[in-house]
Amino acid sequence: SFGSLNTTQTSQDAGVLTSQDAAEKLTFRALVAKQLAQSKEDQLVMARKREELSTFKLRARLQDMQEEIWRLQREVVDREHDLQHKDEYIEELKMEIKGLKFQMGALRSKREGGDEKGARNFQDLKDYYDRRCAQLKGKYEKAWENTKKKHDVMAYKVTQIRSSHTLLYSECRSNFNSLMEIISTGLSTLTDKVLDIDMAWGGTDEQVTFLEGFMQQTVGAYNHLVGVTPFV
Repeated sequence: SFGSLNTTQTSQDAGVLTSQDAAEKLTFRALVAKQLAQSKEDQLVMARKREELSTFKLRARLQDMQEEIWRLQREVVDREHDLQHKDEYIEELKMEIKGLKFQMGALRSKREGGDEKGARNFQDLKDYYDRRCAQLKGKYEKAWENTKKKHDVMAYKVTQIRSSHTLLYSECRSNFNSLMEIISTGLSTLTDKVLDIDMAWGGTDEQVTFLEGFMQQTVGAYNHLVGVTPFV
């Protein structure tokens, strides 16, 4: 508790404080101590409000990133379904090509048997199916290239989002830790100043109770803020 200032009533001519002067000075010092404590409390409240706003913005940005990830995941699923359909289409083309090869083999047999008309028909059919196979191959390669490009774009976006998330988390953690260090230093400074006031000027029991209660509330608020924050 604060010590009290002991004074005795003496003559003004003796050059010392009267009890009335000492009481007035004590009241002034107590007012200064109270204003100092209130100023530190206001600073802590403002710091907490700024941190709450920063946390709110962080959660909003994280929510936007999460929604973007969900959208990309849905797009990946759609692309996988599209690839599955293309694979099924390619299998059908393979079966068709096998059938064409079988027909070409039959025509080749006729040509080797001396059927001139069959030979001409075989060459025409061969040219047609060569063109058809080239067209199908071109469509397949184009579809594969388009799908690969889309997957590359999605993979790049996901990488960017993850990188931004990591950077944002790191920045917020650093800023919050700096804020906690400032608040902790402020509390320590406030304690020292209150003790200095106690030793130099003294105070009443009510003033002691007020300052002790304020210090407990301030430290409690600081510990609570640290406890509910995931960055530390």
